[in-house]
Amino acid sequence: MVFDGAMHQNALRFIEFKSGMQTSLADGDFEVHYQPIVDIESNKLISMEALVRWHHPEKGMVSPADFIPVAEETGLILPLSEWVLRTLCHQIATGHANGYKDFWVAVNLSARQFETDVPRLVRSILPESAIPPSALGLEITEGIAMKNVERNIEMLNELPERCLNISIDDFGTGYSSLAYLKRFLLNTLKIDRSFIIDIEENPDDQEITKAIIAMGQKLNLKLWRKSWKRVSSWKY
Repeated sequence: MVFDGAMHQNALRFIEFKSGMQTSLADGDFEVHYQPIVDIESNKLISMEALVRWHHPEKGMVSPADFIPVAEETGLILPLSEWVLRTLCHQIATGHANGYKDFWVAVNLSARQFETDVPRLVRSILPESAIPPSALGLEITEGIAMKNVERNIEMLNELPERCLNISIDDFGTGYSSLAYLKRFLLNTLKIDRSFIIDIEENPDDQEITKAIIAMGQKLNLKLWRKSWKRVSSWKY
Protein backbone atom coordinates (compact mmCIF):
# COMPACT_ATOMS: atom_id res chain seq x y z
CA MET A 1 0.00 0.00 0.00
CA VAL A 2 1.29 3.45 -0.94
CA PHE A 3 0.86 5.99 1.85
CA ASP A 4 0.27 9.20 -0.11
CA GLY A 5 -0.21 12.79 1.00
CA ALA A 6 -4.00 12.55 1.17
CA MET A 7 -3.84 9.48 3.41
CA HIS A 8 -1.35 11.30 5.64
CA GLN A 9 -3.69 14.29 5.94
CA ASN A 10 -6.65 12.02 6.72
CA ALA A 11 -4.65 10.24 9.42
CA LEU A 12 -3.65 13.56 11.00
CA ARG A 13 -7.26 14.76 10.84
CA PHE A 14 -8.45 11.54 12.48
CA ILE A 15 -5.97 11.96 15.35
CA GLU A 16 -6.91 15.64 15.70
CA PHE A 17 -10.63 14.83 15.85
CA LYS A 18 -10.12 12.02 18.35
CA SER A 19 -8.07 14.23 20.68
CA GLY A 20 -10.44 17.17 20.20
CA MET A 21 -13.52 15.11 21.05
CA GLN A 22 -11.90 13.74 24.20
CA THR A 23 -11.12 17.29 25.33
CA SER A 24 -14.53 18.64 24.33
CA LEU A 25 -16.36 15.87 26.20
CA ALA A 26 -14.52 16.92 29.34
CA ASP A 27 -14.96 20.66 28.67
CA GLY A 28 -18.65 20.58 27.73
CA ASP A 29 -18.31 21.68 24.11
CA PHE A 30 -20.99 19.31 22.83
CA GLU A 31 -24.60 20.45 22.60
CA VAL A 32 -27.99 18.79 22.15
CA HIS A 33 -30.14 20.39 19.45
CA TYR A 34 -33.76 19.49 18.77
CA GLN A 35 -35.54 18.88 15.47
CA PRO A 36 -39.32 19.26 15.76
CA ILE A 37 -41.70 16.60 14.42
CA VAL A 38 -45.08 18.05 13.51
CA ASP A 39 -48.43 16.47 12.66
CA ILE A 40 -49.13 17.91 9.19
CA GLU A 41 -52.91 17.73 9.66
CA SER A 42 -53.17 19.46 13.04
CA ASN A 43 -49.90 21.42 12.78
CA LYS A 44 -49.25 20.28 16.35
CA LEU A 45 -45.83 19.44 17.74
CA ILE A 46 -45.93 15.73 18.61
CA SER A 47 -42.28 14.90 19.17
CA MET A 48 -38.70 16.05 18.76
CA GLU A 49 -35.49 14.34 17.74
CA ALA A 50 -32.35 15.02 19.78
CA LEU A 51 -29.24 15.68 17.68
CA VAL A 52 -25.71 16.01 19.02
CA ARG A 53 -23.66 18.96 17.80
CA TRP A 54 -20.00 19.78 18.41
CA HIS A 55 -19.18 23.43 19.02
CA HIS A 56 -15.40 23.30 18.74
CA PRO A 57 -13.73 26.18 20.64
CA GLU A 58 -11.53 27.03 17.62
CA LYS A 59 -13.23 25.53 14.56
CA GLY A 60 -16.79 26.47 15.44
CA MET A 61 -19.59 24.02 14.59
CA VAL A 62 -18.19 20.73 13.28
CA SER A 63 -20.41 18.69 10.98
CA PRO A 64 -21.70 15.40 12.44
CA ALA A 65 -20.72 13.82 9.11
CA ASP A 66 -17.11 14.58 10.08
CA PHE A 67 -16.98 13.67 13.77
CA ILE A 68 -19.53 10.84 14.16
CA PRO A 69 -17.53 8.33 12.02
CA VAL A 70 -14.42 9.08 14.10
CA ALA A 71 -16.42 8.66 17.31
CA GLU A 72 -17.76 5.32 16.06
CA GLU A 73 -14.33 4.01 15.06
CA THR A 74 -12.56 5.08 18.26
CA GLY A 75 -15.33 4.05 20.66
CA LEU A 76 -15.84 7.65 21.81
CA ILE A 77 -19.41 7.28 20.57
CA LEU A 78 -20.19 5.38 23.79
CA PRO A 79 -19.39 8.15 26.32
CA LEU A 80 -20.76 10.73 23.87
CA SER A 81 -24.06 8.85 23.45
CA GLU A 82 -24.37 8.38 27.21
CA TRP A 83 -23.81 12.11 27.71
CA VAL A 84 -26.48 12.90 25.09
CA LEU A 85 -29.01 10.56 26.72
CA ARG A 86 -28.34 11.90 30.22
CA THR A 87 -28.46 15.54 29.04
CA LEU A 88 -31.62 14.90 27.05
CA CYS A 89 -33.44 13.34 30.01
CA HIS A 90 -32.53 16.23 32.31
CA GLN A 91 -33.66 18.76 29.69
CA ILE A 92 -36.95 16.88 29.28
CA ALA A 93 -37.38 17.10 33.06
CA THR A 94 -36.81 20.87 32.90
CA GLY A 95 -39.43 21.14 30.16
CA HIS A 96 -41.91 19.13 32.23
CA ALA A 97 -41.30 21.40 35.23
CA ASN A 98 -42.23 24.36 33.01
CA GLY A 99 -45.43 22.74 31.78
CA TYR A 100 -44.26 21.24 28.47
CA LYS A 101 -45.45 17.65 28.76
CA ASP A 102 -47.39 16.93 25.57
CA PHE A 103 -44.62 15.39 23.48
CA TRP A 104 -41.75 12.92 23.69
CA VAL A 105 -38.15 13.19 22.49
CA ALA A 106 -36.28 10.58 20.48
CA VAL A 107 -32.55 9.92 20.61
CA ASN A 108 -30.55 7.89 18.10
CA LEU A 109 -28.74 4.74 19.18
CA SER A 110 -25.47 4.19 17.33
CA ALA A 111 -24.27 0.84 16.02
CA ARG A 112 -21.57 0.67 18.71
CA GLN A 113 -23.98 1.66 21.46
CA PHE A 114 -26.44 -0.98 20.34
CA GLU A 115 -23.77 -3.61 21.05
CA THR A 116 -23.73 -2.62 24.74
CA ASP A 117 -26.27 -3.03 27.52
CA VAL A 118 -28.72 -0.30 26.49
CA PRO A 119 -31.47 -1.42 28.93
CA ARG A 120 -29.06 -1.05 31.87
CA LEU A 121 -28.08 2.44 30.71
CA VAL A 122 -31.70 3.55 30.32
CA ARG A 123 -32.65 2.07 33.71
CA SER A 124 -29.82 3.99 35.36
CA ILE A 125 -30.55 7.36 33.72
CA LEU A 126 -34.36 7.57 33.89
CA PRO A 127 -34.52 7.71 37.73
CA GLU A 128 -31.90 10.49 37.78
CA SER A 129 -34.19 12.81 35.83
CA ALA A 130 -37.49 11.45 37.24
CA ILE A 131 -39.17 11.61 33.83
CA PRO A 132 -41.74 8.99 32.80
CA PRO A 133 -40.49 6.44 30.24
CA SER A 134 -43.20 7.65 27.85
CA ALA A 135 -41.30 10.94 27.48
CA LEU A 136 -38.31 9.19 25.91
CA GLY A 137 -37.90 7.58 22.51
CA LEU A 138 -35.08 5.38 21.25
CA GLU A 139 -34.34 5.33 17.54
CA ILE A 140 -32.28 2.85 15.51
CA THR A 141 -31.76 2.51 11.79
CA GLU A 142 -33.23 -0.41 9.91
CA GLY A 143 -29.70 -1.61 9.11
CA ILE A 144 -28.69 -1.77 12.78
CA ALA A 145 -31.95 -3.44 13.78
CA MET A 146 -31.52 -6.26 11.27
CA LYS A 147 -27.84 -7.02 11.99
CA ASN A 148 -28.44 -9.40 14.88
CA VAL A 149 -32.21 -9.63 14.93
CA GLU A 150 -32.82 -12.11 17.74
CA ARG A 151 -30.41 -10.40 20.13
CA ASN A 152 -31.77 -6.95 19.26
CA ILE A 153 -35.38 -8.02 19.82
CA GLU A 154 -34.44 -9.53 23.17
CA MET A 155 -32.55 -6.41 24.22
CA LEU A 156 -35.31 -3.98 23.25
CA ASN A 157 -37.84 -6.11 25.10
CA GLU A 158 -35.69 -5.79 28.25
CA LEU A 159 -36.07 -2.02 28.27
CA PRO A 160 -37.82 -0.68 31.38
CA GLU A 161 -41.50 0.08 30.87
CA ARG A 162 -42.89 -0.86 27.50
CA CYS A 163 -44.28 2.67 27.18
CA LEU A 164 -40.90 3.78 25.84
CA ASN A 165 -41.24 4.90 22.22
CA ILE A 166 -39.19 2.72 19.84
CA SER A 167 -38.59 3.91 16.27
CA ILE A 168 -36.94 2.44 13.17
CA ASP A 169 -35.19 5.13 11.11
CA ASP A 170 -34.34 5.07 7.38
CA PHE A 171 -37.03 2.46 6.84
CA GLY A 172 -37.25 0.98 3.35
CA THR A 173 -33.52 0.80 2.62
CA GLY A 174 -32.91 -2.58 4.27
CA TYR A 175 -34.43 -6.03 4.16
CA SER A 176 -36.76 -6.18 7.14
CA SER A 177 -38.96 -9.21 7.52
CA LEU A 178 -42.51 -8.31 8.48
CA ALA A 179 -42.47 -11.12 11.05
CA TYR A 180 -39.42 -9.58 12.72
CA LEU A 181 -40.92 -6.11 12.48
CA LYS A 182 -43.91 -7.21 14.56
CA ARG A 183 -41.65 -8.73 17.22
CA PHE A 184 -39.71 -5.50 17.70
CA LEU A 185 -42.76 -3.96 19.43
CA LEU A 186 -42.25 -0.70 17.57
CA ASN A 187 -44.21 2.51 17.85
CA THR A 188 -42.91 4.38 14.81
CA LEU A 189 -41.43 3.92 11.33
CA LYS A 190 -39.48 6.79 9.77
CA ILE A 191 -39.58 6.48 5.99
CA ASP A 192 -36.14 6.97 4.45
CA ARG A 193 -35.62 10.38 2.88
CA SER A 194 -34.57 8.83 -0.45
CA PHE A 195 -38.21 7.88 -1.11
CA ILE A 196 -39.53 11.33 -0.24
CA ILE A 197 -37.21 13.92 -1.71
CA ASP A 198 -38.38 13.45 -5.34
CA ILE A 199 -41.69 11.75 -4.68
CA GLU A 200 -43.72 14.04 -6.94
CA GLU A 201 -41.58 13.20 -9.97
CA ASN A 202 -40.87 9.52 -9.26
CA PRO A 203 -43.77 7.03 -9.61
CA ASP A 204 -41.67 4.22 -8.08
CA ASP A 205 -41.07 6.27 -4.92
CA GLN A 206 -44.79 7.03 -4.77
CA GLU A 207 -45.73 3.35 -4.88
CA ILE A 208 -43.05 2.29 -2.39
CA THR A 209 -44.12 5.02 0.04
CA LYS A 210 -47.79 4.06 -0.29
CA ALA A 211 -46.88 0.41 0.40
CA ILE A 212 -44.89 1.35 3.51
CA ILE A 213 -47.76 3.53 4.75
CA ALA A 214 -50.28 0.74 4.21
CA MET A 215 -48.05 -1.75 6.05
CA GLY A 216 -47.50 0.67 8.93
CA GLN A 217 -51.22 1.24 9.27
CA LYS A 218 -51.86 -2.51 9.38
CA LEU A 219 -49.31 -2.81 12.20
CA ASN A 220 -50.76 0.23 14.04
CA LEU A 221 -47.51 2.16 13.71
CA LYS A 222 -47.01 5.90 13.53
CA LEU A 223 -45.32 6.98 10.29
CA TRP A 224 -42.90 9.86 9.96
CA ARG A 225 -41.60 11.28 6.71
CA LYS A 226 -38.51 13.44 6.37
CA SER A 227 -37.00 15.93 3.92
CA TRP A 228 -40.07 17.45 2.31
CA LYS A 229 -39.08 19.40 -0.77
CA ARG A 230 -42.35 21.30 -0.96
CA VAL A 231 -45.69 21.41 0.81
CA SER A 232 -47.45 19.78 -2.16
CA SER A 233 -45.54 16.55 -1.40
CA TRP A 234 -47.60 16.11 1.79
CA LYS A 235 -50.47 14.47 -0.10
CA TYR A 236 -48.34 11.34 -0.46
